[in-house]
Amino acid sequence: MELVLAFAYSGYHLWKHRRKSRIDVAEPYLLNIPAEIRLLVYDFLFDEQDETQSASTFLLPLLACRLIHHEACQRAFTRANFSLKIRNASSPYWSPAILKVPYRKLSCVRNITILWDSNMLETKDLRRFFYELECGPLNLDRLTFKITSPFSRAPFRAKYAPLFPAAQNFSKYVMEELRLLPNVDKVVVPNPSIEIKRNFQYLFDPEKPNLRFGGTPGNPTIEAVEKTLGVWKYTVVREGKDVRYWRLELTHPKADASGSEDEAADTTSG
Repeated sequence: MELVLAFAYSGYHLWKHRRKSRIDVAEPYLLNIPAEIRLLVYDFLFDEQDETQSASTFLLPLLACRLIHHEACQRAFTRANFSLKIRNASSPYWSPAILKVPYRKLSCVRNITILWDSNMLETKDLRRFFYELECGPLNLDRLTFKITSPFSRAPFRAKYAPLFPAAQNFSKYVMEELRLLPNVDKVVVPNPSIEIKRNFQYLFDPEKPNLRFGGTPGNPTIEAVEKTLGVWKYTVVREGKDVRYWRLELTHPKADASGSEDEAADTTSG
């Protein structure tokens, strides 16, 4: 018994007087490591938001404690993809939602997906929507405009979609009328449920013409009309052969120029 007590006492003495490591790894572990290492952990934690993940779920680790929120908030908000659902075509579109967010966090937001769930998809509504965005406090790297209303998507699914006024007007606004937004680097328009490749090309491919009704009264014809493109850089991104996964990207000339300079610098350094 005395031998057991002696071993126990010796073990306790060694544990109590052990040399402490340079990094205290006692609980809570993350908060006791150097700040430089924590920043690397945040880079890994807030790397890229999964498409099936909501922004609130992606940002959930910020609620762990005040220190993590303070150190990782800017990094997390910059990489999160926020969603804004538009159910009513009448303005204002942005103010009620963005005024709920403190400016410190709002200034970090870089990616927003618009879920256009209104049954109205008229040019006048789109003009007001993008004008509000242009005059607002946001500075975005990427704005994704996704039509989610089944009623608004219906004309794009038609066999002769390029001849439907609703599809024509939306295409004309996006490809020709949408002016440069000083606070948005890229606008992304996913396929609004078009199922025929040539229809997507007629509506959104910058190298393909539009289709219009022409001819004389009583003798209509279908004419190909060249698109009068705006000043964005228009790119059709084809992810595979299935047209349902294609999208149109409008890149601001300044963002495109800076991206080209970065690529040139990488090539030179390589």
